[in-house]
Amino acid sequence: MFNFSNMKLKTLLSGSMILALSLVIGISSYVNINGFSGMFYDVTKQEHLPNVVERAKAKIALNLAAPIAYSIGIAQNEYVQKWILDGENSAGVDSLTSFGKGIIDQAEASVMFWVSAESNKYYTQDGYFKTVSPSEERDSWFYNTIRSGKELALNLDVPEGDSDTMMVYVNILSKTASGKILGVAGLGVDVSNIVSLVKNTQVGKTGYMFLVDGSDRITAHVNESVINKKLSDVSNYADVYQEIASNKGEYQLIESNVGGKDAYIAVTPLDNVDWKLVAVLPKAEITSKVNDVVLLSVTAALILAAIFILLSIYIANRVSKDVLRVGDELHKMSASGGILPLV
Repeated sequence: MFNFSNMKLKTLLSGSMILALSLVIGISSYVNINGFSGMFYDVTKQEHLPNVVERAKAKIALNLAAPIAYSIGIAQNEYVQKWILDGENSAGVDSLTSFGKGIIDQAEASVMFWVSAESNKYYTQDGYFKTVSPSEERDSWFYNTIRSGKELALNLDVPEGDSDTMMVYVNILSKTASGKILGVAGLGVDVSNIVSLVKNTQVGKTGYMFLVDGSDRITAHVNESVINKKLSDVSNYADVYQEIASNKGEYQLIESNVGGKDAYIAVTPLDNVDWKLVAVLPKAEITSKVNDVVLLSVTAALILAAIFILLSIYIANRVSKDVLRVGDELHKMSASGGILPLV
């Protein structure tokens, strides 16, 4: 009888304390884990990915700032403009080449070019190069620039006669004060540093970044086999290329499938250039990090619960012994007539 009562009281005390502790720890862990998971996904989408692409965008803009500034100076050079208007006499070619070589040295560029809309002649820092023609596909950039009326355009290309170098051509529309178009001038600059920047920018542990030009052609990518291919021709981007291509000039976050895996795709256009910078981060990487934290939280909660359960059992034993001892004393006193039995 005594042992049964003792066990019943201890069980009641221990069970009540364990149940209360388990509920508190369980509810607290659930709330904290769900809150952390939501916060982690939100931080990734709203802060981490935008910051990654914006930093890379700023570095690319910094790399292009000097070539653009020098190219504007070339196109707006009053002496060259006057020479074009005066008929491009052969005597002026030497002055143009001297001017071009000076710019090349200052800008650390590979080529200076001036293509006349009056004669269709293509000049470089070395003098007359060739005459462009609308029937030549390779010369289409010149006529497209003239027709578009855009004062600034950047084209990524491989120079004629040099297939080992990737260049960005800064095309500036040259106009007179009255608005007459005289041609297109600018610089050709080696962009190996920009390509390296895009390829080496870390997006999480398994994510990556790539660059797309105005024709939706991939110009920089960690996977060299897709370079110069259009987005629509790369199977990994079959589910997302239309959204990337339709971006209209502002940061955009897309949640879609890339290469058979769910991913976040951050897209941002580059300033003054018809290019898009794209960052891809697999969702599995975020899920893995969340799961690691959840596992750590659950393990800590279980250890804490085990400590409190042991403490609860210890306290229940002590309390039950004291209560039962008092009960025994009262029972003895009642039996001996010391006091009235408790009802």
